[in-house]
Amino acid sequence: MGIQGVLKAFIPVLELIGVLIRPITLAIRLATNIRCGHVALLIFRFFAFNVANYLVISISVLLFGLYFIEFLVCIIQAYVF
Repeated sequence: MGIQGVLKAFIPVLELIGVLIRPITLAIRLATNIRCGHVALLIFRFFAFNVANYLVISISVLLFGLYFIEFLVCIIQAYVF
C-alpha cells in the first residue's frame, strides 16, 4: 500500500529534520536530568542541615542513595546520547 500522493514529498523532509534535531533534544534531556538530580540533592542537603542531629544520619543515607540514582541516570542518558 505505502504512502500516497503529496505525502511522499514530505516524509524525507520530516526524516531529515528528525535526524538533525535528535542530538539537540538528547542534549537537552541529559542536561535537564542532571539539573533535576542536583536540585533534588540540594533540597535534601538543605533539609539535612536544618533538622535535629538524630535525623542527619538517615538523611545522609538517603543523600547517598540519591547520588547513586543520579549517577545511574547520567550513565543511562549518556549511553542513549
